[in-house]
Amino acid sequence: MPNSKSATAAKKFRGSGRVAFFKYKDDIRKAVVDEGYPVKTVYENLGGKMPISYQMFHRYVQRYVHLKTTKQDEEAPALAKKTAPERRKTFTFDSNTDNSILKDLV
Repeated sequence: MPNSKSATAAKKFRGSGRVAFFKYKDDIRKAVVDEGYPVKTVYENLGGKMPISYQMFHRYVQRYVHLKTTKQDEEAPALAKKTAPERRKTFTFDSNTDNSILKDLV
């Protein structure tokens, strides 16, 4: 019969991945935000230090590492609040044109 103590030691407790993420949060923020490394590269460089999948790591980065917003992102809500642009003028036929102009066209 296997030792039950060693089996439970191998299991991770619920939330251990989040704890590991917060342990390296400042390093992750520096690499992703300040230095501009892709999230996947940061995850791969951490190697076995993160007991979570890449998908969960990426979710944590989105949730807990506040990425800098670009000026375009900040202006987007302001642009959405503006009124709709004026409609372009459509073609309208003017029947009161001078006949001499029409004769020049033919």
